Amino acid sequence: MKKQHTTLFYTALAVGLVFLTGCKGPPPQPSKFNAILARYNEKLAASTEKFRKALEPLTSGQPVNTGELRGGLTAMETALKEVKKDVDELQPPKGSSAGAALLDRYKTYLGQQETILQKAQAVVRVVEDGNMSGADKLAAVNALRAEIAAIDNQGLFAVTQAQQDFAKERNLELVTTLPN
Repeated sequence: MKKQHTTLFYTALAVGLVFLTGCKGPPPQPSKFNAILARYNEKLAASTEKFRKALEPLTSGQPVNTGELRGGLTAMETALKEVKKDVDELQPPKGSSAGAALLDRYKTYLGQQETILQKAQAVVRVVEDGNMSGADKLAAVNALRAEIAAIDNQGLFAVTQAQQDFAKERNLELVTTLPN
């Protein structure tokens, strides 16, 4: 019995040391790696909903609830911070040059998301500007939205290309919706 307790103690100690030293664990299998990145995209997209909804009244000349808008911005900032942290710890599948390229492009894409957050902060400043008319605010916000879309599309295109290369290398079929 004492030997079993000693073995359990050393096993727990080893597991604890792994967590303390920051071991990232083994790289995921190719299909799981791809699904992880897809889920991160879903998380980032979902985080923008509150921000977008808060802006809707502006299109019809109505005032925007700046508290909701700022709450949406905070949700976006939080989601990006969490995804970046997770991606920094993610490893591509072993022996996959296309997986390494995909991860690299995804990290670049997350950097572009930082630029998008700066544009979203500019949207908040425009909406809160008491010296601008509703029409001027709408024009400025629409211009910022166009910039955001261009940045996002450029980054997403590069990630999509890398994802297709990865799928081809690993003989994976890409799907548009993830299973629950």
